[in-house]
Amino acid sequence: SEEEVALPRGEALKDWRLAASQTWFTRGLDEFRLIGDKSNAALLCCNLASSKKLEAGRLPVPKAIRTVQVSDSSAASAVGGGAGATAVSKEDASTSPTTAATTAATAAAAEAALKAAEREGNMEHLERLLGAAVDDCYVAMEILGDRSTDPRTWDHIAEELAMAYLTLGVRRRQALFAAGGGGHHLTEPVNPGAAQRVAEPLEKAADTYASLGDARQLAATRYQAGTLWSRLWMRASEPRRARERLAKALGHYQAAHAYFSGAGGRTLAMIDLDLCDLYTAVHAASPNGNLDCLDKALLCLLETHRAFAPNGNPNGSSNGSLSAALDGATDDSRGGADGATS
Repeated sequence: SEEEVALPRGEALKDWRLAASQTWFTRGLDEFRLIGDKSNAALLCCNLASSKKLEAGRLPVPKAIRTVQVSDSSAASAVGGGAGATAVSKEDASTSPTTAATTAATAAAAEAALKAAEREGNMEHLERLLGAAVDDCYVAMEILGDRSTDPRTWDHIAEELAMAYLTLGVRRRQALFAAGGGGHHLTEPVNPGAAQRVAEPLEKAADTYASLGDARQLAATRYQAGTLWSRLWMRASEPRRARERLAKALGHYQAAHAYFSGAGGRTLAMIDLDLCDLYTAVHAASPNGNLDCLDKALLCLLETHRAFAPNGNPNGSSNGSLSAALDGATDDSRGGADGATS
């Protein structure tokens, strides 16, 4: 009698299915290449890219890690393993407040280091998967040669390529800010190289969506880019760079807002709230405040009432007031960046 094969279950079953799909896609790709079927070979390359993107999506999103601050000198030396570190007994630990604090700080620091190492390992694996997905898409395009060979298949591959770039940019942004939380209140500098490494795949995704004429996905990508620069502008090493990053954040947010303002819904509400946060942060960072930014923040907040109304436009009102207020807002808001990083 035939032996029954025990399949994995739960999450392991999903991993097994993804691995099996990649095996069969690869075998099919070899067969279609052998018979010279360019369109199907390109599609299987695209399917390989999609499966790797799905596999990357199963990896955990980086979580913010709270940095352990140790003020006591003896605790700091113990965490660092310096000359001042001393061995203590369990009895001492239960009776000495300083020793208890040292022990707790050491344990917290070790846990944070373990989480950081795990996050870095996951990110390396994710980079490999998404990098392979991007490569598969380019191989698919090379198989076709150019769009005229099969326009429908070419556009399908381009959509997959753009999504791989978008996913890579978003996950890099999450990893960049995981250690510190990434809020507007954080001011630790992020160097231009690290910032551009996150921005580059988002820019490539936007360019690809623009070439495809996919306005909705282009707007969604601009929103993700705006979120990146809105977290980076106060983490610049000099005022000039802060102004540049602020201008990028506002430009991307405004472009996304222009598209989604006609549709309403959750995305419009999120953009309004993020714009509100950004204008409020510029106001707070300005030496004497910035009432113009505060006005814009209030307008963004008030506009959220439209988001879930029918057609995003209750009582026949228009979005003209906010759109007009946002025009030129980049120039009006730049002044606040000088005081933020000096």
